[in-house]
Amino acid sequence: MINKLKDFILSGNLEKAKKISSDLSYEELDAELTNIAFNNSNITNYAFIMRLIVENEKVELHGIAFDMLVNPLCHIKGAYYVALYHAKRCVELTINKM
Repeated sequence: MINKLKDFILSGNLEKAKKISSDLSYEELDAELTNIAFNNSNITNYAFIMRLIVENEKVELHGIAFDMLVNPLCHIKGAYYVALYHAKRCVELTINKM
């Protein structure tokens, strides 16, 4: 299943990747996406998590995006600035829940 997730993400078939990922917990999704991104450093990994955020913005998804940008995709120019955006959104969404 995880190889299919990787294949769908890397081929840009984000709808099929979304269907596969819907069976994963946020922790499992974070681990799998981090692993995939460390192995290929492809920007489509970030595009996938952004697709999920656009459809259903959640603190957990911003956290995954943050982790992805400061770890496996940190070599991409501007990654830390975009990671800062995700960190701020985590704080804003958490405060709004209170």
